[in-house]
Amino acid sequence: MTRASASPAGKVGEPLVGLPMYRLIADTLQSNIRDGTLPDGTVVNETSVAKAFGTSRVPAAAALRELEEAGLVSRLARRGFQVGQGAGKLHRVDLLEAGLVLPEGFDTAGGSRSHRARLYPEVEREISACLAYGKFTVNESGLARAYGVSRTIAHEILVRLERLDIARLEGSRWYVGPLSMDDLRNRYEMRWLLEPAALMRAAPLLGRPAVTRALRRVERYVDAETRPAATTILELEQDLHLDMVLKSPNSEMCSAIYRSQLPLLSTHYTFQKGTSVEEIRSMAREHVAVFRRLLAGDAAGAAEALEQHLRSAFDVVIERYQASPPDDFVAPEYMSREA
Repeated sequence: MTRASASPAGKVGEPLVGLPMYRLIADTLQSNIRDGTLPDGTVVNETSVAKAFGTSRVPAAAALRELEEAGLVSRLARRGFQVGQGAGKLHRVDLLEAGLVLPEGFDTAGGSRSHRARLYPEVEREISACLAYGKFTVNESGLARAYGVSRTIAHEILVRLERLDIARLEGSRWYVGPLSMDDLRNRYEMRWLLEPAALMRAAPLLGRPAVTRALRRVERYVDAETRPAATTILELEQDLHLDMVLKSPNSEMCSAIYRSQLPLLSTHYTFQKGTSVEEIRSMAREHVAVFRRLLAGDAAGAAEALEQHLRSAFDVVIERYQASPPDDFVAPEYMSREA
């Protein structure tokens, strides 16, 4: 049984909406650890977390890595993690039976509309994050099993990805990737041509408080001394490229931008190890320049700063691009990399 819902801050009854699944999992576990619901010594691993949240192991693994970086869990000698830094006795329990507090309206059974609404974007991000690392088969039945849904729903998800030019059906099999160097170049060119125009259209619709919050978040990394977690990098990118740019009232433009963004933003996990602190500082300064111009009412200046940022980002990505996945890359269990 789950108890009353909790927000990331630990306030009972507050829903978590609009969050990527890995972020929802990380915030929820952090709240439960800090309030003592999950005491030191509680064993958590990808399987137990995925089961508790009704998701696959990929976002569960990303959330656990973030908690490890924050010092809230420590790695066990074999597999998995324990809450705390190893001082307590190990407790192997079902997380829900232990009293894990889930967000308001969260349904792990997979039957509610809220669960199905979360499912597609999660799969979309998981699959897109693999595109730069070769050609993959996607097992439709495996996708259905991973999320506890029917094969019909899994097929519908893959058809939606096909419409975004991410998945393709060849014979009776689904494939995704590879994202070639030319694909990267073409997607970035689309972005630096369209995103500045979209930002200019969006500027009058952006609330000053939202822009100010985004500015305050990214300012913390202008003089960063250590590299933030990959999830933090992704959130900083989303603040600008999703939450600001895609507020444009031109839905066709936004759709084209999103198709270009998706595999690029989704690979931040796998590119993170090669990102230097200086690159983080540079990215932060470029975001700050965009937000400050927006707050000054200079939409044209913000658009120009955004274009410069995207061109700089392209140069960095091209240097880091690699045909083989890094050592810590983990594809979803329903995907297999082609030789």
